[in-house]
Amino acid sequence: RHLGELGEKRLADITNLMIQNHLSSLRNKDTGEKLSHKMLVGIRNFISLMFNYAIQNRILNYNPVQGVKLPKQPYQPARALTVEEQKRLETAARESERLLMFAIILDLYTGLRKGELLGLQWTDINFAKGCISITKQLARHHSKDDSSHPYILDIVPPKTEASIRKVYMINDLKKELLSYREKSIAWKEAHGYQHSEEDFLFFSRKNTPIEPRRFHQYYQKLLEIADIEDATFHTLRHTFATRCLEAGIDIVTVSKLLGHADSRVTANTYSHLLPEYHKKEIRKISKLFRI
Repeated sequence: RHLGELGEKRLADITNLMIQNHLSSLRNKDTGEKLSHKMLVGIRNFISLMFNYAIQNRILNYNPVQGVKLPKQPYQPARALTVEEQKRLETAARESERLLMFAIILDLYTGLRKGELLGLQWTDINFAKGCISITKQLARHHSKDDSSHPYILDIVPPKTEASIRKVYMINDLKKELLSYREKSIAWKEAHGYQHSEEDFLFFSRKNTPIEPRRFHQYYQKLLEIADIEDATFHTLRHTFATRCLEAGIDIVTVSKLLGHADSRVTANTYSHLLPEYHKKEIRKISKLFRI
């Protein structure tokens, strides 16, 4: 989809400059906006893979992708909901006719990635200890066969080893999750399904894992109801981290809760919040100061 004119040329005719110019000019065909840095990295890596394969098969002697520099991505602070926006979104989620919109509440107070959230099964919840075990995620893949369903849902390992973790719930969240569980079981019984602890927390009308794109549509509708703009699902994760830092939770703990492999990633992502955090922390030694 994103190869454009490069896809019509012979491999040997493609130069470093052609690839550089192509990546610099790429835009989303639907919106006309520049593609994200992450998307450009993926396209560059895909093109490089083709040339490396050609080199392995002795079709070419070099890879023209080497030395290609991606357009610099302007720094943008992680977007988090304001406290007022968060309250409106929570209200919209609780009043939603769709039971599974409780997922929004759960994510605002755990900071899970979308795949981790949608991959949760009841066996992952320990109500006695009030914690959630993150050991997997739900992923959407292209189907390899010629079936009528081009995409399939699959359970895969988490993003990194650090993503395997336990996230503890505050008591009020645990109570609401228990209430959601009771409502879910009641819905299944009313629609002829038998509940199992292997069931997914968030499911479709067929009692199967909710399709991520369908869930995204529901989330977008909720944003409209709450009158919130410019908020991806990842914004909920940023909101959780922001509220933690604002409450005085240390950066290392926040990093562990988010499943970051390195706390420096957390610090860099939320660097715009740290000055105020440091200001609050330094006050803790004020009682030691005497004139």
